[in-house]
Amino acid sequence: EGDRHNAASLATSHQPLATTPSPLSPLPSPLFTVRTPTAVVTDLGTEFGVEVEENGETISHVFIGLIKVRAVSDKRPEAGGDDRVVRLGAGETVRVETSGDNGQPRIVARERFDAASKFVRRIYEPPKVLDLLDIVAGGDGTGRRREHGIDPVTGKQDTWFVDGQRTDNHAYHRVDWHPFVDGVFIPYVPTSRPPQPQEVQLDSAGHEYDDFLKGRPTEKHPNLHCTLHGDTVGGIWARAADAESATRSGWIYALTNAEQFMPEGRGLLGIHANAGLTFDLAAIRDKHEGAYPVRLHGTVGMGDGPRAYPDSFGMADLWIFVDGKLKWVRKNITAKDGPIAVDVSLGPNDRFLTLVSTNGQHGKSYDWMVVGDPVLDMSSTEAENKSAK
Repeated sequence: EGDRHNAASLATSHQPLATTPSPLSPLPSPLFTVRTPTAVVTDLGTEFGVEVEENGETISHVFIGLIKVRAVSDKRPEAGGDDRVVRLGAGETVRVETSGDNGQPRIVARERFDAASKFVRRIYEPPKVLDLLDIVAGGDGTGRRREHGIDPVTGKQDTWFVDGQRTDNHAYHRVDWHPFVDGVFIPYVPTSRPPQPQEVQLDSAGHEYDDFLKGRPTEKHPNLHCTLHGDTVGGIWARAADAESATRSGWIYALTNAEQFMPEGRGLLGIHANAGLTFDLAAIRDKHEGAYPVRLHGTVGMGDGPRAYPDSFGMADLWIFVDGKLKWVRKNITAKDGPIAVDVSLGPNDRFLTLVSTNGQHGKSYDWMVVGDPVLDMSSTEAENKSAK
């Protein structure tokens, strides 16, 4: 509570209800009541806060509405003349302390106050970091949920990793079951550039990108009658750092170099080429009031492991977009490149964050793209406002 190191506090927003009397109140009351060693604070339809010192001194603040404060003691809980009861309106504060003469609580000060400087109005503290693996697995970013994923063909939740090919016409699929995930897609990314590259939708706002094949040779004899489908292997998956490879199957569990991509021990986001995943930053801000994502960071790399053909290898590109604008890209990533740090700044009004894995110029075989320990760093909007001043 500012410089009040020994104070405990309570902030609440409440409308009076005719319910069971508060167990903290010495008298039956249908109103919400806070009982301290020296005072009874009754909510009359308001938003208010209470601070209690170790010696029982009580300070009450009103942000909105009206409260009644009555000086009481454990010995005389029913006592309370007019001089021991006060009503406070918005923007007022009162202090109740024990008298040195008779040891009875008394109201000693009533004044206007600056809520921003004297009292922490919100007990809820927004998270400093959101774990993207937890979100992909169905959590809200504050937990350690793992071993679930998202089907890039349908947007539905995957509850078991299936190491099979998935094909789609690069359509964008909304993820309706999770507010923090906007959608998923499988882009059409052939090994060579067609005469007319296909536009790929990146988010539900309609942002598109058509340059995933930039720098590749143009097809000499394109099949103009074929259906342009993209394909990937498995779902977009949140793998735990300590997953038991012996009891699970699929490329995400067969990696022999997994540890180098997760130095923090959070786990791996498996996003085999070709697949895309978009997070809803606005929904995250709405959920975690008072904070917003300011930075994406993690470790990108190409997974390595047993292969059917010794000379084969994975090569893929990773793209990161914010509201349809390319913010970070690394092409032709192979296992020889080792861990690659990712650090992307985010603004307070950014809406969508998109990660896309696409195959290199040798097809999608063994394109075991992973993002280790992916998190969003959060910043307090209060801190942002202070720095702006």
